[in-house]
Amino acid sequence: MATFTLDGIDITAYVESASVTLGMNAPMQHVADVGVCTLICKNDDRRFSPNNTASPLYSSLLPNKVITIAEAGVTLFRGFVRSIQPDAGRYMETQRCVIECTDMLGRLQDYLISLPLQQSQKAGYLLKMITSAAL
Repeated sequence: MATFTLDGIDITAYVESASVTLGMNAPMQHVADVGVCTLICKNDDRRFSPNNTASPLYSSLLPNKVITIAEAGVTLFRGFVRSIQPDAGRYMETQRCVIECTDMLGRLQDYLISLPLQQSQKAGYLLKMITSAAL
């Protein structure tokens, strides 16, 4: 059984389903795709509604909060919340919330990186400058 944590808080009991896409999706692909995770959570008590200030998760329902999925001590996915979409639901129907997450590569793509011209620098140094500028 996998465990799900949002900003260090265990939300396993509320997760109905999870979908994770990682790595390369095509056989001849040279670069990995952005890792994406979609969680569908039970939201009958509006626990996952970002506008509910009485929610125990209120301070954790923000973009860029850390989501971790682990099983038997092995981390299967570690990423960041991109969006939280609670469903209003109908009367006497189970309410749900969709939490969309992305991995570090997706977070890096969100930033506009602008560096001055670099000449005679090794690739490792350039990567260090890019990631330090973005993260």
